[in-house]
Amino acid sequence: MRELPAIQKIFEAVRSAVKIPFTVKFRAGWSESELVFRELAKMAEGCGLDAVAMHARTREQGYSGQAQWQWIAELKTLVTIPVIGNGDIRTPEDARAMVHQTGCDSVMIGRRRLRTRGSSGRLRSTRPRAGMMLRPAATVMR
Repeated sequence: MRELPAIQKIFEAVRSAVKIPFTVKFRAGWSESELVFRELAKMAEGCGLDAVAMHARTREQGYSGQAQWQWIAELKTLVTIPVIGNGDIRTPEDARAMVHQTGCDSVMIGRRRLRTRGSSGRLRSTRPRAGMMLRPAATVMR
């Protein structure tokens, strides 16, 4: 996240190597004083990526504190490719709230949520099956 020129080269190399959809997930930045999500998302779009996913915390935060959903909302205004929001999705209601508050096109739940005892029953109905087409959360939840 501190080497944006190197990241751009990676984006360009992968985009030229594959014809399938190409997405990237990143955190908002290294720290509150080193936010790079704006530049990363614009770079991804410029390099032909198909979507971006952002965990709305910094690297320094780890998984502590609260995800800053307003950063996802801002990101949505900066690019035309789909934006996938991530961070603090503990329930289906949280996913709905994120879509409503940020305008993101889809939501992503993290591995922590998948390992949390008791979560699988509430989320089981959304688990994809072989051959199942997933629609963006914005379509399903709005």
